[in-house]
Order: sequence, then structure tokens, then C-alpha cells
Amino acid sequence: MLTKKIPAIVPIKTLRFGKSRLSSILDDTERLHLIKLLISTTIFELKKSSFIHPIILVSNDNEVREIAKNEDLIFLYENNPGVNNAIKMADSYCVNEGYNSNIIIPHDIPFLTSESIDEICKKSFSYKKCIFICPSLRMDGTNILLRKPLNLIQTSYDNNSYYTHLALGKQSGVFCESLTLKNLMFDIDEMSDLSYFLENMIYYKKTNNEVKSLFNFLKTCKKKL
Repeated sequence: MLTKKIPAIVPIKTLRFGKSRLSSILDDTERLHLIKLLISTTIFELKKSSFIHPIILVSNDNEVREIAKNEDLIFLYENNPGVNNAIKMADSYCVNEGYNSNIIIPHDIPFLTSESIDEICKKSFSYKKCIFICPSLRMDGTNILLRKPLNLIQTSYDNNSYYTHLALGKQSGVFCESLTLKNLMFDIDEMSDLSYFLENMIYYKKTNNEVKSLFNFLKTCKKKL
């Protein structure tokens, strides 16, 4: 398939068990609300992208299935645990649909913008084979991974996945670039991330209503931080 569209894979764990590292300050209901706000922000920005299609949510959670249905997105049910299994299923879907690349995007990057994602997609159009990686701020996780073709490397979303993916990318022999786009490097996973988000919101002027809703929600939780 000759296309300027790239599928986006968004793996999502069971919502009600997500963000467990925040359990000391946010109760179950608050964490669920936080996760749904983050998912809403991610979907909103990906839908604005000029190059992303389709958007694929992969999960074993029927609440995520409902989100996908309401947003008119692709939903894949993956019962085997782990992000890598979710991506394998999405990769198979992409191959069967004729796509030769995809981009993996977590659902917890609050400053994600369609412009940043389009920038990465456009870079990939200049290469027959390439890998683009954006690490997390802590330089341990992989926040963005674009593979073209998508079977260039297997994913390894475990400890220090960024360095693992970078090493695999370099070993593949194709063009491989690490991108340091700060808005894509920040994700919400630990307690310190909540404070960082509240303190840095002012520096990200292009924020959508979903991000503003997230900001207002976390402000109500600020007394716990």
C-alpha cells in the first residue's frame, strides 16, 4: 500500500489497575479519571494529525473497547499480558491491512501534539527504511517508536527499553535517529510527574481542552502532592 498514512498503536493496560505507582496519593477513582483524561488527550491530538490513520487501541479492557467504539477507532483485544504482546497483535493487523510502518505512542504523554507527531512522520517519508525513537525524560522508557518497515525490530518494552530499542535500531543497519522532543519525552507515571506537569503547564501554550481538564483535575488533587 503506497500511502502517506501511518497507523498509530496505543497500548492500554486494564484501566482500573493502571498508574499503580500513584496509588499512595490518588485513590482508585481518581486514578481512573486521570487515565481517561490522558487517553482523551492522546486521541484528540492523534485525530488532528495529517498523517496518522488508523488509530489502534490495544487492550484487554472492555472499557477501552467502548472508548474505541465511541471515537470510531480500531480496537484489538489482546488477552496476553504485556505491551510487547499488544504490539505484536497490532503489527499483524497492520501487515494484513497493507501498511509497512507504524508508530507506537503511549497514552500518558499529556503534552503530545499532532504537530510533533507529524514532524516524525514526515521525517520517515524521506527513507525507505528507518527507525525513529523518542525516549522518556528519565531516558529509560521509549515514548515514541516509529519503525519502517514495522518488522525491522521486535519491541522490548521492559526495563531501559529506550537503550534496548536504540541498540536494536543501530544493529538493524538502517537509518536510526533518537529524537529529543521535550513535549513527547514527558509522561505521567510517578508522583513527581504530577508536580512537574502542574509547574510546567504554563510553558506549553498550545494546549487543548483535554489537557486543560487534566490540569484542573490535578489542581484539585494538589493538596495530596
